[in-house]
Amino acid sequence: MVRRLLLAFAVLAAVAASASPSDAVIACTTGTPAVLNVTTNAATYAFASFTPAVSSTLVVIAQIRTTVSTGAMVNTSGTALTWTKKISGTFNSGADTTYIFWANTPASTGASVYTIDVTGDNGAGIQAALFTCTGSDIVTGDPLKQADVASGASTNPVTDALTALGTNNGYVASWMGGLSSCPVSTPPSSGGGWTEANDGCFTSPTSNGSAAYRSTGETGTTITFTAANSTWGLGFAEIYVSGAGPGGWGGLLDSKRNRLIQ
Repeated sequence: MVRRLLLAFAVLAAVAASASPSDAVIACTTGTPAVLNVTTNAATYAFASFTPAVSSTLVVIAQIRTTVSTGAMVNTSGTALTWTKKISGTFNSGADTTYIFWANTPASTGASVYTIDVTGDNGAGIQAALFTCTGSDIVTGDPLKQADVASGASTNPVTDALTALGTNNGYVASWMGGLSSCPVSTPPSSGGGWTEANDGCFTSPTSNGSAAYRSTGETGTTITFTAANSTWGLGFAEIYVSGAGPGGWGGLLDSKRNRLIQ
């Protein structure tokens, strides 16, 4: 019996090793439709039609002016996804809201339109980024290791203190402030490797902001944009590389050693 148990564990370990996150590579980016910068009073804001990457994780970070709606992502057309709101939080003295949503894509996708819905408390303008992370852990129940919404009233939007970032994971972030200056910021510089996805502004209501992404290499506990600003709201998410999440082979194997591969 003991020999059978040992053999079974050896097989499990071999399978886990073959699916080790050290062999997987995550790649986070934006593409079409990338970002929204819309100065419109509305209950819904739709991204342009695009075909999502297959077997990947989509993350939407949206900052919307003058709404405190619960907020939701809606499948308007095309490939229907199961969207989850990870977290939301207000900024600008509770007048505006940052939202973070995610969804995993199936093995086959088609041209699709996805919409941010704040019905019940219209927004007066939006900045939103739709990030795509391939090589993410779509097997685990939640591919986001952590997410944060922060706010402040000074220069340099920055996350709250985070759990130490996993060096093999992906990272996405976006912030919005109350100035009208463009360009508005430089992407996070911790360790380099960040790519700016948006640098926009509009005047009604006066707003500015930017978004950025990075694939692997972070180990710190904060992410900071360099920007002159007054009040601001920021959203950040860390996405597990394939196999690193609690439901992945890597997480299962390393739980035997009380350590999770990241």
